[in-house]
Amino acid sequence: MSPEELLDPDNLPEDLQWLAADYRLQPNDPVFVLIAWHWHRVQKGEDSLRAATLELKSAIDNRIETLVGTAETVMALKAQLVQVQAALEQKPLALGARLEADLRQPVAAAVAQIQTVEKSLGGMVRSAETTVARAQRRQALAAFLVGAVVGGCLVALCV
Repeated sequence: MSPEELLDPDNLPEDLQWLAADYRLQPNDPVFVLIAWHWHRVQKGEDSLRAATLELKSAIDNRIETLVGTAETVMALKAQLVQVQAALEQKPLALGARLEADLRQPVAAAVAQIQTVEKSLGGMVRSAETTVARAQRRQALAAFLVGAVVGGCLVALCV
């Protein structure tokens, strides 16, 4: 957006156009310039937050699909373990040694996969918390600045 477009009162949203009309702010008025600039910055911040939210949702969806696959593997393994237990009750020693050898690698792979997913989700959660905290700080600062500008405008108009 060019500076000329930013200073055009018609480019401001409806809720800010009344401000320019009601207080008779001209596009060359520093208060109008500050409000237009701030509005433009807030719009860019909202766009950045939306993009980050979509990216986070996409990453989380991928992790959830991986987690679902891992859970299905664990559930299938549980059913097989029930069968193994029944077989062990019939031939405890020989069958137990054979089953332990056969199941050691799939169980270790499932555990490793679950640990990998847990680690990756932990990092993603910390990153999301950091991003949300940063966005909240920016939003609070923006609200403070808007309040200060509007308060200053009101004081200037009342004096």
